[in-house]
Amino acid sequence: MAYSVGMIIGPIVGGGMADLFGISTALYIMCFVLVGYSLSSRLVKHERKATYVNNKME
Repeated sequence: MAYSVGMIIGPIVGGGMADLFGISTALYIMCFVLVGYSLSSRLVKHERKATYVNNKME
């Protein structure tokens, strides 16, 4: 469901930003948003390393 909503709303928001600010500025804004999201998700997400005992993962 979220994927479908993103496919519908994404072009509308991107087109609106391109009309307001110009296409290159809209792309730079989205670049910074995606880089910021990527960095924040890497800082927040904590993964545990798998431990193996007798060739079985616990």
